[in-house]
Amino acid sequence: MKILLIGATSLLGRKIYSSTTSNYDIVATYHTQTSDLAKIKLDITNPIQVRKVVKDIHPQIVIHTSSLGDIDYCENHQKEAKQINVEGTRNIVQAAKLIRAKCVFFSTNAVFDGKSPPYNERSQMHPLNYYGKTKVAAEKIVSTYFPQAIIFRLNTMYGWNDSRERNNPATWILDRFSKKLPTPVVTDIYNNHLWVGQAAQAVWKAIEIGAWGQIFHIAGKECLSRYQFACELARVFHCNEKLLKPVTSNYFAQLTPRAHNTCFATQKMERVLGVSPLSLKQGLQAMKVERT
Repeated sequence: MKILLIGATSLLGRKIYSSTTSNYDIVATYHTQTSDLAKIKLDITNPIQVRKVVKDIHPQIVIHTSSLGDIDYCENHQKEAKQINVEGTRNIVQAAKLIRAKCVFFSTNAVFDGKSPPYNERSQMHPLNYYGKTKVAAEKIVSTYFPQAIIFRLNTMYGWNDSRERNNPATWILDRFSKKLPTPVVTDIYNNHLWVGQAAQAVWKAIEIGAWGQIFHIAGKECLSRYQFACELARVFHCNEKLLKPVTSNYFAQLTPRAHNTCFATQKMERVLGVSPLSLKQGLQAMKVERT
C-alpha cells in the first residue's frame, strides 16, 4: 500500500516514517528542512503543486502532519497560520479526493477551552487562541470533504525532534538543563503529555484495523502540570531538578492564552485501537532509550 506522508520532517512525521513496516511504501515530503527520508519538496499552500504531487504519487492513503504549531507565532501571524493550517489542509483533502485516496489528519488539544476536562471525542470544541481556531476550521474541512477520514486529536507531544525544527516541552527543558539555566515552569496548566512514539503507534493501528470515519483522542496516562512533567523529566534524565522554578501562567503574561486543563479521556483509544496510554515515566524512558 502506497502512502503519501506530508510533513515528514516534523516531530510526528519523522516518528510515523521511522516506525512503518514493510507493508507500506511511504513517499515523504518536506517544506523547508531537507531530510534523508523526505525527497519531495512541497508547499501545501500552493494548490497546483499539491495536486501535482498527489496525482503523480497516487497514494492509497494521504497522512497530513504538516502544520504551523507555534501558538504564539500563530497568534501574531494569523494570515500565515490560516494559509497553512486551514487552506493548506483544504488543498490536500481536495487533491486526495480527486484520486479517491483515504486521508489521515491531525488536530490538537488546543481546540478546547480547558473548562470541562477530561475531554472525549464528543466534547464541544471552543478554542482560546488562533492556533486552536485554525485547527477547528481544518477539522471541519476534513470532515466535509472526507467523512471517512481518520482525525487524531493529539495532546501535548514530546520526543526527539530534528535540531532544525521547533522544540517541544521535553527538548526545550533538556536544552535548558544542558546549559544549567534556571527555568520557570508553570504549575497551573495541565495535560496528559504524549510521547510521540505512542502517537505513531496509534496511527498505524488505526490504519491497520481500518478505523475510517472516526475521531480519536490520543494522550498519555496521567493528567499532570507542566511543572510535574519537568520534574519527572529531570529524574528520568538525571538532571538538576533544583534548576526548575515553579510559577503560575501569569508569569508569562506576554504569551498567548492557553487553556489551563485540556487533559483527554482515552477510553476510545484503548477500546477501539487497543493502545494503552503510557505513564509519563514510561514515555520519558522510551525517549531516553532512543538516545542510548
